[in-house]
Amino acid sequence: MQEAQPGGAVHDLAHYTRPLRRHKPFIAVCIVLGVALGVVGSMKLHSSYTSSAHVLVLTDITDQGTGNVVNGRTSGAVNLDTEAQLLKSEPMAATVKALLHSSASTRKIAAGLTVTVPANTTVLDLTYKARTASAAEAGAQAYATAYLSNRAALARQTLNLQITSINTQVAAANAKLQQATKTYANAPNGSATQQFAKQEIQYRSAQLENLNEELDALNTPIVPGRVISPASPAVKSTLKRDILVSSGLLLGILVGVLGAWERDRIARTIRSNDDLEQIGIEVIGSGPHRSRSSKRGRQPGVGGPEHEAAAVIASRIDPGRAIYIAGVSSNTAASRVGARIAGELQRFGATVRIIQLAPNSADPTETAFLRRPPAGAEPGSFGSPAGLHAVGLKAQIAAGRDRDDYVLLIGGDAERDAEGYLAAASADATLLVVEAGVTTRQALRAVAHEVGLAPTTLLGAVIVTPERGPAPSTAGFTGSTGPGVDSRHDAQREGGSTPINAAARVFDRPPVRQE
Repeated sequence: MQEAQPGGAVHDLAHYTRPLRRHKPFIAVCIVLGVALGVVGSMKLHSSYTSSAHVLVLTDITDQGTGNVVNGRTSGAVNLDTEAQLLKSEPMAATVKALLHSSASTRKIAAGLTVTVPANTTVLDLTYKARTASAAEAGAQAYATAYLSNRAALARQTLNLQITSINTQVAAANAKLQQATKTYANAPNGSATQQFAKQEIQYRSAQLENLNEELDALNTPIVPGRVISPASPAVKSTLKRDILVSSGLLLGILVGVLGAWERDRIARTIRSNDDLEQIGIEVIGSGPHRSRSSKRGRQPGVGGPEHEAAAVIASRIDPGRAIYIAGVSSNTAASRVGARIAGELQRFGATVRIIQLAPNSADPTETAFLRRPPAGAEPGSFGSPAGLHAVGLKAQIAAGRDRDDYVLLIGGDAERDAEGYLAAASADATLLVVEAGVTTRQALRAVAHEVGLAPTTLLGAVIVTPERGPAPSTAGFTGSTGPGVDSRHDAQREGGSTPINAAARVFDRPPVRQE
């Protein structure tokens, strides 16, 4: 009893947009909540300001020119990418902290700085971000000042080392010159000693002249660079607020769309009595999940849904009748519920005969009656690949009517079981077993439609909670089929005739009395 899917596996755009149309209010609420979340998040953000300063870095600290880089990016005497990393170091932040007289940590101060190097220039762009406009401007200017001061100090330290070295050489040369002058004065005229001393005096004099020239060059004022653009007026940053609001909107749309699809998927399954009532099927027994609304739902009975179903059967169905119990979207639910209903009916004082139409997973030795062909039958002679023994079923039901109060035909999944119609047509009443969250609305409608075409009365449905594990065995009830039972012999003993084709699905049954 499986309903065909229209359009096969191919779905048009409407198939995917249908859940969105069904759950427009839910999507709207998610969008509103997302935007509200973005607005609240943006309000929690503190306003920030940014200010920028531009520093020209001279490749030679004594050069008064523009210091152009040779052949492209940072390939000259100064690597500006390295300088950018030095600017973000903690020692530099400590210098800025001292200039700003700030109590913030050096790490926090360094985090506010962003350094960029425009291509093919020797310029550093320093951008500083702070909570206030004045702090941003002061931070950018302080970093520019601290960088140039630090670079000048390093250059002065290097020059001082060179000056010290040259002064040492000057002192040594002077000492040698004085010694050579003394030797020249004391040596005999024209002697070799006097000539050697004269050459030494000339060499040391030239050396001292060169060293003095070097000292004069090192004493030139140091110019490490200059600020070509002081800290600009601070600009308030609003980008993050816009991003947060936009992100909240996108998040709301995403959650709304995904939630709509999930709600639509959940809505396709039966979950409460309300869902069955919307389809038009009476609920004659249900568990604790009766209704989504406690005001509308009744409290579950003491004995559970099987007890309620047994009470309905005992009150509405006369003794000697056959009841078909079929699961929907489940292979074992009917066996569980059927066995418990039989036990409840026996508690009411009735005798029950169970005819197991589908294999019972709890007891593999129990044979599925409808799927067991009679001995000696030719394949396909009973109208279905399973070899339905319609006459044996009819004889079993007739025997149960004579000897027992109720005959329960327990099937499997009526949605997929091809023999479900035959079982429904052979019974006076049909009871459907629905598992909450498993049985789909589409499957239930299809099974209810098929049952409506058979000469039987649809009592209603029992909604139960899905259970794991094998179904309970029905071997303990009167008339339960088991190994060694020959349905063909049973039919002959009960006055049956030769097997009939399964296509003959109409059986004469007395009407079910409704109280």
